[in-house]
Amino acid sequence: VNTGRHSPLFAWMISSGFLSCTGDGALVTMMLVTSFFMCIITYSLNTPERYNYIRVMLLPLRIAVCIGIVLQTNNLTHYISVIVFSALSILVLIIDFIFGDLFLIWAYRFQCSYKVLDQLPERVFLCSRQGAAHLDDVLGQRLGITTEVIG
Repeated sequence: VNTGRHSPLFAWMISSGFLSCTGDGALVTMMLVTSFFMCIITYSLNTPERYNYIRVMLLPLRIAVCIGIVLQTNNLTHYISVIVFSALSILVLIIDFIFGDLFLIWAYRFQCSYKVLDQLPERVFLCSRQGAAHLDDVLGQRLGITTEVIG
């Protein structure tokens, strides 16, 4: 299940490539400064405990940059290259928003954790799943555990 948990940094780098093709100093500066802050935030939150918050933390910055791209492009409408490459940049960011942020919201119902009920010999654990109530609705009923596993 695609849960949209990938970092928005990859899409931003593609979008930054398009912005650099515009040749506009303001757009390129905006791209460099935003890339710097996105790298810092992404790498500082790249731990198992905080990885889910990368998109949430970067959302205000990404929205502000999209607005900045649109406003700066409106000032340079007489250059066709600025319009084309800015539109491609915004398109990449919109696609990232759909397949990242919206999928993250959609897939929140699949998040779960496991509680260890019992520890058996030879590193075997008896666990129960807490959460992910709708997992079976989307993926179908789980198969039974074979006798080789349960004895």
